[in-house]
Amino acid sequence: MNSVQAQTSPLAQALPGAQFGERHARRIPASRDAVWDALHDLRVRDLTVTKPLSWLRAGGRTATGDQRLLDQPSPVVVLDESRPAWITAGRIAKPWQPRPDIGPVPESLDALRVFDEPGWLKYGMEFTIEPDGEAGSVLRTVTLCEATDRAAWRRFVPYWALIRPWSGLIRRDVLAAVARRATQVSER
Repeated sequence: MNSVQAQTSPLAQALPGAQFGERHARRIPASRDAVWDALHDLRVRDLTVTKPLSWLRAGGRTATGDQRLLDQPSPVVVLDESRPAWITAGRIAKPWQPRPDIGPVPESLDALRVFDEPGWLKYGMEFTIEPDGEAGSVLRTVTLCEATDRAAWRRFVPYWALIRPWSGLIRRDVLAAVARRATQVSER
């Protein structure tokens, strides 16, 4: 159970022992504020790949098209944000089950960090927006997962092997949708 996170960020500090993770990034020809607004206003209907994958995972139930991606119900809860630099979200669950068991909702990144009840997975997603030239930004997303014990780690390993390609596809879909929204706003 080696840690996959080396850098310091709010999410890395909340999940310092993360054993699983992935990173994705996209350059967007729009200001940080435009990217921030696009990310916050992103709707389920804006996503192309994520909608059918979420529908399959939820057994035919899914959020409405008008729901904003970061609003509840959502796989994660926003725990910290700083406009226009980052949004950090997290959750506690047993995602390997056919109907995932959702654990206690962490009230803060510190609550996520200190949660240590055996048998659970603590996970989070972080979006950072960095300036890139005069009129551009880079939107990055990091996903980290930390099992609370060896038994949860063993249960999560095959699940992660199965969902990781789809997880990456979803993250890239979100980045593309944010880019479309931010670029449309910047072009007006």
